[in-house]
Amino acid sequence: MGEVQAAVSAGCSRKYYRLKYRLTIRHSADNNIDHEHSHVLEIEAYTFPMMENFQEFNNIEKHVDDCLARYQNKYLNDLPEFQKDASLENTGEVLFPLLREELKQHHWDLRRFEISETPLRVYIITQDSFQRRCL
Repeated sequence: MGEVQAAVSAGCSRKYYRLKYRLTIRHSADNNIDHEHSHVLEIEAYTFPMMENFQEFNNIEKHVDDCLARYQNKYLNDLPEFQKDASLENTGEVLFPLLREELKQHHWDLRRFEISETPLRVYIITQDSFQRRCL
């Protein structure tokens, strides 16, 4: 029996949403406005419902949109949370707990967060309980 089949048979299957977003930002890695440039950041959020009943995508998407909207088309270095470090990694470290708390208030658990400038550079934050399969 294959690993996936065994996981399903053992009752380990989980249902969750993987939501993708694009966030257009400007920043300078060295805090120098003369080095300002823009990125379209790709964000993926792996969210698990904390309740048994099914919820529509619209319910969760609105909360994510509201949470990320304050950063859309902004120069991150002007914001207090990014004044010392507007790197991709720090942007992930700032956005992950904000998004996690927002979703938690609406009964969703953010278990995996990915943020990237290009498909080749992805910064990932996961909770220990996130697993792709049960073994």
